Amino acid sequence: MDNRAGSAPTLHNALFSVNTARRGGALYNDASHPVLINATLSDNVAERGSGLYNRAQSKPTLVNGILWGNAISAPGTILLGYDPITNEDAASKAAVSYSDVQLPNGVYVGDGNINVEPRFVKPGQVTVDELITGDYRLQRDSSAIDAGNNLSVTVSIDLDKRFRQVDIPAIADAGLGALPIVDMGAYEVGYGLYLPLVARGIPQTRLQ
Repeated sequence: MDNRAGSAPTLHNALFSVNTARRGGALYNDASHPVLINATLSDNVAERGSGLYNRAQSKPTLVNGILWGNAISAPGTILLGYDPITNEDAASKAAVSYSDVQLPNGVYVGDGNINVEPRFVKPGQVTVDELITGDYRLQRDSSAIDAGNNLSVTVSIDLDKRFRQVDIPAIADAGLGALPIVDMGAYEVGYGLYLPLVARGIPQTRLQ
């Protein structure tokens, strides 16, 4: 996504994956201020800014996001998890909060941020030769579950058109707001509903 000349789009439940660019594997921001809420940026590759590249006083906002598996490319090699957000000038700065951002070490500056493998259903693959997309829904033991900021959620469904803010009791609520807490990323983990056979119109077998 290329944002220029004061662009300020707001994106909900966006997925950016297996993109390549010289700068900004997923987003290139030039004097622009996009807002990403519950976005997943994964398996993107660039020479600089494997996820986002910001210049000319760009100030993007990311809340409840996942930036994982993005890579910096160099001749003959790929560096996973490096340089997920690049600010070219001192006046450019990404405001990131309640997001899972992969770094070689430490945690990206911002409230509620983590650096923990998100446990995608099927991680993508990034190599020198190819990019393979994955299934970026979360497994039920992901640290990104119930870890977002409810105050930023203005859309009640996720990328699958399933309800947001579904509580998973087995996961500690690490996010902000009244229960239930929204998940990080483009997809919300929900409950599967299994009805008895009789309720599906299939008669139960009687034992004699």
